[in-house]
Amino acid sequence: MAKDKVFVGQGIKFGQYDQLSFSICMEDVKPFMKKSATNGKHYVNLVIAKMKEKNKNGKTHTVYVDQWEKHTEEAKAASAESQKELEDMYGKPAPVGPAFPGEISTDDIPF
Repeated sequence: MAKDKVFVGQGIKFGQYDQLSFSICMEDVKPFMKKSATNGKHYVNLVIAKMKEKNKNGKTHTVYVDQWEKHTEEAKAASAESQKELEDMYGKPAPVGPAFPGEISTDDIPF
């Protein structure tokens, strides 16, 4: 069964060398962070994809979480352990908000 894509940001292409500038929402990314067994750092795999056409804000690319993983017992145990460590360090992830920007409250944005 395919998982629904979790979109976490958008970006634009600029410059003559196909450079991309994008921003991601860290609150949306936190639940997908995994701890590396080799160096103990936390990582998340992202996919940057070109959109069929520019959106109303001129964005040309979208960013979503790459959720593919091997479904082994070892991977499941590592994921559960990593999630617990993240919750211990950062607290439980915030619930994912509404899908449309018009419904998002900006009252708690610090800038």
